[in-house]
Amino acid sequence: PYFSVKLVEQSTAEVMFKNRQTFMIVWIPKGFEENISSGQPISIRAKINNIHEDLTKNLRLGLEARVYEFIKRYQLTTSERPGFGIKTYMVYDEELARSDYMMAGLLVFAAMFIAMLNGGVLGSEEKDRGTIKEVIMIPNGYLYSLFGKTVATIVVTIFDLAIIIFLNWLFFNFAFYTVN
Repeated sequence: PYFSVKLVEQSTAEVMFKNRQTFMIVWIPKGFEENISSGQPISIRAKINNIHEDLTKNLRLGLEARVYEFIKRYQLTTSERPGFGIKTYMVYDEELARSDYMMAGLLVFAAMFIAMLNGGVLGSEEKDRGTIKEVIMIPNGYLYSLFGKTVATIVVTIFDLAIIIFLNWLFFNFAFYTVN
């Protein structure tokens, strides 16, 4: 349901794949319909952009679903799930595990949440303690107060994120990856 199928020439598909306009190339073998109709297993060749395992899983499941849908729509076999194999060619030697690429998003969320929480707490402290009048009476006191709270928020957020990254490294073997 997440991907659309586009029929193109092989050279166009290769260019689209290289330019990240498509994530999988599928070659339909000759005699595809005849093999299904006769009940013989078929083999489909697919080239998958396997930058991370979740995308790879969705691409494989999408391909299987489309083949089953094709078979059912044209009533090519009496079997609900005919046998077929997918031979995949992966672009990358290693895939990022779901936890590896999800962790970066969680770190961004944690940074935003911690910064907003700390900023809100520090920003409301002057009013809660009743010291806002003293701060405002000092020349540029309000500006200095804002600057100090901003710097304090950044320092505390960086410290908190360092602890989160360390704990993720310790318990989940988290690491920052680069793609060549």
